[in-house]
Amino acid sequence: MHFRVESTKGLRYKLHDKTLSGKPDMVFPKYKSLVFINGCFWHGHNCHLFKWPSSRPEFWKEKITKNKERDRKNYKILSSNWRILIIWEA
Repeated sequence: MHFRVESTKGLRYKLHDKTLSGKPDMVFPKYKSLVFINGCFWHGHNCHLFKWPSSRPEFWKEKITKNKERDRKNYKILSSNWRILIIWEA
């Protein structure tokens, strides 16, 4: 997924800030806003496009479940000081 945000319009942002929990895809410090762009497969989105893999189902169930738990923890930690927008690829 490719998109562009115009910093020339005064909208300043950082990409993939490692200092924040969960490493948000975009950080808008002036507005205390974070953007996460989540892939439906890796983050276990419950949309009609998500399918569990047929090979090694136990491994993938555990992996994706842990990813979802990690995401919930990160969002909870960040939500006290930041506004969060989650964009799903689907």
